Amino acid sequence: MTFVPDDSPFQVAAFIDNITNRQVFTNISITGNLDGSRALSNLAPPRTFGLQLSARL
Repeated sequence: MTFVPDDSPFQVAAFIDNITNRQVFTNISITGNLDGSRALSNLAPPRTFGLQLSARL
């Protein structure tokens, strides 16, 4: 979300990633045969948030 006031060089931006903070897989890769296979996966990062203040001079 970004807020830019009228006739102002300043702006404020905010973000939230993974707002529910749930553990979810971003991908899963299964290698090998079914009986001797391995599953490799990555989890999404936990909840992150930030605020950015900037000015156009």
